[in-house]
Amino acid sequence: MQQATPCIWWKAISYHYVRRTRQVTRYRNGDAYTTTQVYHERVNTHVAEAEFDYARCGVRDVSKTLVGLEGAPATRLRFTKCFSFASVEAENAYLCQRARFFAENEGLDDYMEAREGMHLKNVDFREFMVAFPD
Repeated sequence: MQQATPCIWWKAISYHYVRRTRQVTRYRNGDAYTTTQVYHERVNTHVAEAEFDYARCGVRDVSKTLVGLEGAPATRLRFTKCFSFASVEAENAYLCQRARFFAENEGLDDYMEAREGMHLKNVDFREFMVAFPD
């Protein structure tokens, strides 16, 4: 995991709601009657994704080395992942790229769902793991 390439990503989903109606059959005192039900359905119209380009700032893993695992018959490990910036310039580069991405995708429809996250490329990340000595 320490050699994996990190990926900080953004996703923007543009959407609007469409008013729809449907006929619903209900029963009262054994008699069936039909009513019209109004509901709103979400319609996604555009999806965009991007990644933070950290080529100018660089990246490094600052996690600690695991030692002493062989002293126990089994060790339960919990992994977390997060990111921070080593310099103000790197943070500003991130904030500028993020702002540009969401600004380019804003206003394409009535609403926009914004997501962001981080993953390790080509790694099946598991939060919990049990280690056994060989």
